[in-house]
Amino acid sequence: MTNAITSPANKPMCQRMSNETMCKTLITMVYDGVPTEELLRASGRSKSTIYRLFREHYATPNCAAHKKLLKKLRENDAKMAEAQRLNLVPVKPSFVIVTETGALMKHMDKILASGAEVFIPQFCVTKELVKLSRHNNLAEEALEEIMSNPSIFHKICQLNEEVFTVIPEGMKTRVTGIISLMCEMWTNNLKVKLFTTSQDVYEMALKQGLGSDVEVVLLENYAPFPRIARKLFQTPRL
Repeated sequence: MTNAITSPANKPMCQRMSNETMCKTLITMVYDGVPTEELLRASGRSKSTIYRLFREHYATPNCAAHKKLLKKLRENDAKMAEAQRLNLVPVKPSFVIVTETGALMKHMDKILASGAEVFIPQFCVTKELVKLSRHNNLAEEALEEIMSNPSIFHKICQLNEEVFTVIPEGMKTRVTGIISLMCEMWTNNLKVKLFTTSQDVYEMALKQGLGSDVEVVLLENYAPFPRIARKLFQTPRL
Protein backbone atom coordinates (compact mmCIF):
# COMPACT_ATOMS: atom_id res chain seq x y z
CA MET A 1 0.00 0.00 0.00
CA THR A 2 1.33 3.43 -0.86
CA ASN A 3 2.21 6.09 1.65
CA ALA A 4 -0.69 8.18 0.37
CA ILE A 5 -3.05 5.56 1.75
CA THR A 6 -1.24 4.42 4.92
CA SER A 7 0.09 7.76 6.06
CA PRO A 8 -0.02 8.70 9.78
CA ALA A 9 -3.30 10.52 9.08
CA ASN A 10 -4.87 7.09 8.74
CA LYS A 11 -3.95 6.11 12.31
CA PRO A 12 -5.41 8.91 14.46
CA MET A 13 -6.81 6.44 17.01
CA CYS A 14 -3.30 5.38 18.08
CA GLN A 15 -2.14 8.97 18.09
CA ARG A 16 -4.93 9.93 20.49
CA MET A 17 -4.14 7.12 22.96
CA SER A 18 -2.17 7.77 26.10
CA ASN A 19 1.20 6.03 26.17
CA GLU A 20 -0.03 3.56 28.78
CA THR A 21 -3.18 2.67 26.80
CA MET A 22 -1.16 2.24 23.64
CA CYS A 23 1.38 0.09 25.49
CA LYS A 24 -1.34 -2.22 26.83
CA THR A 25 -2.81 -2.53 23.32
CA LEU A 26 0.60 -3.37 21.85
CA ILE A 27 1.32 -5.93 24.57
CA THR A 28 -1.97 -7.67 23.77
CA MET A 29 -0.99 -7.72 20.10
CA VAL A 30 2.40 -9.26 20.94
CA TYR A 31 0.77 -12.13 22.82
CA ASP A 32 -1.61 -12.55 19.86
CA GLY A 33 1.43 -13.29 17.70
CA VAL A 34 1.91 -9.91 16.02
CA PRO A 35 5.54 -9.19 14.92
CA THR A 36 7.43 -5.92 15.37
CA GLU A 37 6.77 -4.78 11.81
CA GLU A 38 3.00 -4.81 12.40
CA LEU A 39 3.37 -3.08 15.78
CA LEU A 40 5.20 -0.21 14.09
CA ARG A 41 2.53 0.04 11.46
CA ALA A 42 -0.37 -0.07 13.94
CA SER A 43 1.10 2.47 16.34
CA GLY A 44 2.86 4.86 13.99
CA ARG A 45 5.78 4.85 16.47
CA SER A 46 9.42 3.90 16.02
CA LYS A 47 10.88 0.63 17.27
CA SER A 48 12.90 2.43 19.95
CA THR A 49 9.77 4.21 21.19
CA ILE A 50 7.81 0.97 21.43
CA TYR A 51 10.61 -0.71 23.38
CA ARG A 52 10.78 2.31 25.69
CA LEU A 53 7.01 2.07 26.31
CA PHE A 54 7.39 -1.60 27.15
CA ARG A 55 10.27 -0.84 29.53
CA GLU A 56 8.38 1.96 31.29
CA HIS A 57 5.23 -0.16 31.57
CA TYR A 58 6.85 -2.43 34.15
CA ALA A 59 7.70 -1.13 37.60
CA THR A 60 11.02 -2.99 37.37
CA PRO A 61 12.63 -3.03 33.90
CA ASN A 62 13.99 -6.42 32.87
CA CYS A 63 11.69 -8.15 35.33
CA ALA A 64 10.35 -11.61 34.46
CA ALA A 65 7.19 -10.22 32.80
CA HIS A 66 9.21 -7.75 30.72
CA LYS A 67 11.64 -10.46 29.59
CA LYS A 68 8.73 -12.79 28.76
CA LEU A 69 7.17 -10.09 26.56
CA LEU A 70 10.40 -9.42 24.66
CA LYS A 71 10.97 -13.16 24.20
CA LYS A 72 7.49 -13.54 22.74
CA LEU A 73 8.09 -10.62 20.38
CA ARG A 74 11.36 -12.17 19.18
CA GLU A 75 9.49 -15.42 18.56
CA ASN A 76 6.85 -13.54 16.53
CA ASP A 77 9.56 -11.87 14.44
CA ALA A 78 11.31 -15.19 13.88
CA LYS A 79 8.11 -16.85 12.72
CA MET A 80 7.46 -14.01 10.29
CA ALA A 81 11.00 -14.20 8.95
CA GLU A 82 10.74 -17.96 8.49
CA ALA A 83 7.38 -17.64 6.73
CA GLN A 84 8.87 -15.03 4.40
CA ARG A 85 11.86 -17.28 3.73
CA LEU A 86 9.57 -20.14 2.81
CA ASN A 87 7.30 -17.79 0.88
CA LEU A 88 4.41 -18.73 3.13
CA VAL A 89 3.32 -15.20 4.02
CA PRO A 90 -0.32 -14.88 2.91
CA VAL A 91 -0.81 -12.71 -0.15
CA LYS A 92 -2.91 -9.68 0.59
CA PRO A 93 -6.17 -9.53 -1.38
CA SER A 94 -6.08 -7.33 -4.47
CA PHE A 95 -8.84 -5.08 -3.08
CA VAL A 96 -9.52 -2.89 -0.07
CA ILE A 97 -12.70 -2.71 1.98
CA VAL A 98 -14.60 0.48 2.77
CA THR A 99 -17.27 0.23 5.43
CA GLU A 100 -19.22 2.15 8.05
CA THR A 101 -20.65 2.03 11.57
CA GLY A 102 -23.65 -0.24 11.10
CA ALA A 103 -21.67 -2.87 9.19
CA LEU A 104 -18.82 -2.77 11.71
CA MET A 105 -21.17 -3.30 14.64
CA LYS A 106 -23.11 -6.18 13.12
CA HIS A 107 -20.86 -7.88 10.58
CA MET A 108 -17.26 -7.43 11.77
CA ASP A 109 -16.35 -11.09 11.18
CA LYS A 110 -17.56 -10.95 7.58
CA ILE A 111 -15.68 -7.71 6.94
CA LEU A 112 -12.40 -9.11 8.29
CA ALA A 113 -12.74 -12.58 6.76
CA SER A 114 -10.94 -11.76 3.50
CA GLY A 115 -7.84 -10.35 5.20
CA ALA A 116 -8.10 -7.18 3.11
CA GLU A 117 -7.21 -3.79 4.56
CA VAL A 118 -10.27 -1.97 5.89
CA PHE A 119 -10.86 1.79 5.59
CA ILE A 120 -13.47 3.67 7.62
CA PRO A 121 -14.47 7.34 7.58
CA GLN A 122 -13.07 8.86 10.75
CA PHE A 123 -16.44 10.24 11.81
CA CYS A 124 -17.73 6.66 12.06
CA VAL A 125 -15.22 6.17 14.87
CA THR A 126 -15.10 9.53 16.64
CA LYS A 127 -18.70 10.70 16.23
CA GLU A 128 -20.61 7.43 16.13
CA LEU A 129 -18.85 4.38 17.60
CA VAL A 130 -17.24 6.26 20.50
CA LYS A 131 -20.64 7.63 21.57
CA LEU A 132 -22.51 4.39 20.96
CA SER A 133 -19.92 2.35 22.87
CA ARG A 134 -20.98 3.98 26.13
CA HIS A 135 -24.20 1.96 26.15
CA ASN A 136 -23.98 -0.54 23.28
CA ASN A 137 -21.87 -3.71 23.50
CA LEU A 138 -21.68 -4.16 19.73
CA ALA A 139 -20.24 -0.67 19.32
CA GLU A 140 -17.79 -1.27 22.17
CA GLU A 141 -16.57 -4.52 20.59
CA ALA A 142 -16.24 -2.87 17.17
CA LEU A 143 -14.23 -0.02 18.68
CA GLU A 144 -11.89 -2.44 20.45
CA GLU A 145 -11.29 -4.32 17.20
CA ILE A 146 -10.52 -1.09 15.34
CA MET A 147 -8.05 -0.02 18.03
CA SER A 148 -6.19 -3.33 18.07
CA ASN A 149 -6.29 -4.49 14.45
CA PRO A 150 -3.39 -3.16 12.33
CA SER A 151 -5.33 -3.83 9.11
CA ILE A 152 -8.06 -1.29 9.96
CA PHE A 153 -7.52 2.39 9.13
CA HIS A 154 -9.75 5.41 9.47
CA LYS A 155 -9.45 8.50 7.34
CA ILE A 156 -10.68 12.05 7.58
CA CYS A 157 -13.21 12.37 4.77
CA GLN A 158 -13.44 15.78 3.17
CA LEU A 159 -15.98 16.61 0.51
CA ASN A 160 -14.13 16.50 -2.78
CA GLU A 161 -16.54 16.71 -5.66
CA GLU A 162 -13.81 15.69 -8.08
CA VAL A 163 -13.87 12.08 -6.84
CA PHE A 164 -17.62 11.68 -7.40
CA THR A 165 -19.14 10.71 -10.72
CA VAL A 166 -22.66 11.57 -9.48
CA ILE A 167 -23.46 14.18 -6.81
CA PRO A 168 -27.24 14.24 -6.37
CA GLU A 169 -28.91 17.00 -4.42
CA GLY A 170 -29.84 16.28 -0.82
CA MET A 171 -27.15 13.68 -0.11
CA LYS A 172 -26.83 13.16 3.66
CA THR A 173 -23.53 14.28 5.16
CA ARG A 174 -22.58 10.82 6.48
CA VAL A 175 -23.51 9.21 3.14
CA THR A 176 -21.29 11.76 1.41
CA GLY A 177 -18.36 10.84 3.67
CA ILE A 178 -18.68 7.11 3.07
CA ILE A 179 -19.12 7.43 -0.70
CA SER A 180 -16.28 9.97 -0.85
CA LEU A 181 -13.92 7.46 0.80
CA MET A 182 -15.01 4.72 -1.61
CA CYS A 183 -14.41 6.96 -4.61
CA GLU A 184 -11.06 8.14 -3.23
CA MET A 185 -9.85 4.54 -2.98
CA TRP A 186 -11.03 3.94 -6.55
CA THR A 187 -9.25 7.03 -7.87
CA ASN A 188 -6.05 5.65 -6.31
CA ASN A 189 -6.38 2.69 -8.71
CA LEU A 190 -7.58 0.32 -6.00
CA LYS A 191 -10.33 -2.21 -6.34
CA VAL A 192 -12.90 -1.60 -3.63
CA LYS A 193 -15.49 -3.68 -1.81
CA LEU A 194 -18.01 -1.53 0.07
CA PHE A 195 -19.88 -3.14 2.97
CA THR A 196 -22.85 -1.20 4.35
CA THR A 197 -26.13 -1.73 6.19
CA SER A 198 -27.47 1.58 4.89
CA GLN A 199 -29.86 1.53 1.95
CA ASP A 200 -28.98 5.17 1.20
CA VAL A 201 -25.25 4.38 1.05
CA TYR A 202 -25.89 1.29 -1.07
CA GLU A 203 -28.01 3.13 -3.64
CA MET A 204 -25.66 6.11 -3.82
CA ALA A 205 -22.63 3.85 -4.28
CA LEU A 206 -24.31 2.08 -7.19
CA LYS A 207 -25.19 5.41 -8.80
CA GLN A 208 -21.48 6.24 -9.02
CA GLY A 209 -21.22 3.66 -11.81
CA LEU A 210 -17.61 2.69 -11.11
CA GLY A 211 -17.89 -0.66 -12.84
CA SER A 212 -16.32 -3.98 -11.89
CA ASP A 213 -13.56 -2.36 -9.81
CA VAL A 214 -16.11 -1.54 -7.09
CA GLU A 215 -18.36 -4.14 -5.49
CA VAL A 216 -21.17 -2.82 -3.32
CA VAL A 217 -22.58 -5.20 -0.69
CA LEU A 218 -25.73 -4.39 1.29
CA LEU A 219 -25.58 -6.32 4.57
CA GLU A 220 -28.58 -7.23 6.63
CA ASN A 221 -29.47 -4.63 9.23
CA TYR A 222 -30.85 -7.38 11.43
CA ALA A 223 -31.31 -5.51 14.70
CA PRO A 224 -32.66 -1.98 15.07
CA PHE A 225 -30.36 0.60 16.59
CA PRO A 226 -31.41 2.06 19.94
CA ARG A 227 -33.04 5.46 19.78
CA ILE A 228 -29.83 7.38 20.51
CA ALA A 229 -28.09 5.59 17.65
CA ARG A 230 -30.83 6.55 15.21
CA LYS A 231 -30.48 10.14 16.40
CA LEU A 232 -26.73 10.06 15.75
CA PHE A 233 -27.33 9.00 12.16
CA GLN A 234 -29.91 11.71 11.45
CA THR A 235 -27.33 14.04 9.95
CA PRO A 236 -28.26 17.20 8.05
CA ARG A 237 -28.52 17.12 4.31
CA LEU A 238 -26.15 19.11 2.12
